[in-house]
Amino acid sequence: MKRVLFIGELPNIAVHGISKSNYVNIAILREYFDLCIIQEKIQLSDHNRLRLSKVNLLLSNILQLFGTRAHFLYLVLSISIFGIIKTYLYVCIFKLLNPLSSVVIHIHRSDLKGFVDNDKLKHFVVKNLLKISTKVVVLDKKAIEDLSVFFVETKIMVLKNTIADVVDDNINYKQRFDSRKCLFISNYIKEKGILDLIAVFNDINGDFLLDCYGSKTDTELYNIIEQGRSDRVSINDQILSNEKMKIIQGAYVLILPSYNEGQPLIILEAIRTGLPVIVTDVGYVKNMLPPYYPYLLDLNNIQVSLKQCMNRIFCLNYEEYYALSLALQNFYSENFSYDSHKRELLKIFQA
Repeated sequence: MKRVLFIGELPNIAVHGISKSNYVNIAILREYFDLCIIQEKIQLSDHNRLRLSKVNLLLSNILQLFGTRAHFLYLVLSISIFGIIKTYLYVCIFKLLNPLSSVVIHIHRSDLKGFVDNDKLKHFVVKNLLKISTKVVVLDKKAIEDLSVFFVETKIMVLKNTIADVVDDNINYKQRFDSRKCLFISNYIKEKGILDLIAVFNDINGDFLLDCYGSKTDTELYNIIEQGRSDRVSINDQILSNEKMKIIQGAYVLILPSYNEGQPLIILEAIRTGLPVIVTDVGYVKNMLPPYYPYLLDLNNIQVSLKQCMNRIFCLNYEEYYALSLALQNFYSENFSYDSHKRELLKIFQA
């Protein structure tokens, strides 16, 4: 049995979209390969911060890497200066020790091109990193054009995200329609648009409510978010997976007014159950929804477009709402199913 060495984050330390996606992928790979894991144990609050603990973790992981042999190295590219240098070191050391083995780099973000533009150091590191990789995995075909400036397109493979959890198909659409409840489920990060969302809710008229769930990543930001709490807006801690499905099934709409996204798992979790979403047209979000989806936010005018989308979606009658829910469920089944994801993932790791 061939061995896959995975280096990356998992949700037992930091719960976010990439760590949860990693968990799904390594669970599949474990069925077919001898899987070895070097876990990057980085707390969510330390993301985007250079701390001594992260340097110590890097050195510890490199020591483990020297003692490991594998047919494949599988890792996620972190979009930060420290992240790309760290990934470059991992790949160079692995290829030195395993010259005939393959390197699979997974890019979960949609902003890599913007990250390296007009920065010679970033561009040099990323270009050489992707050049020595065997395969590069992206979330959407839209990414292929952006990455073609670094290397030949034949190395790029598209692997859409998916949800592995079993979902209860017994959804009460009428109860959901009558709830008038809006959801925000994401870590409390400024770029997720949480401040815009709260500002709109405390300004717009209507009988709808907003329940927010997420992990606190920054004390100062969280204190600002807390100030937006009201009779119509609740601010809650992160929820567990088994609780999340119950909350999603009892809501009218999910709202995610982000400034930067790749292919958010929470959108897939919503549309898999037919829950309508109001989301920013950023990253690969538009391709996660049916063509001409009418509830996309304008990145350059989020608060105004959010008010407009909310007014439109809450004007739907039940038949229109139900038809929208079924269309979203069908789109998920046709484009993001677990079985399809599994087949495509295993193709990537074919010899």
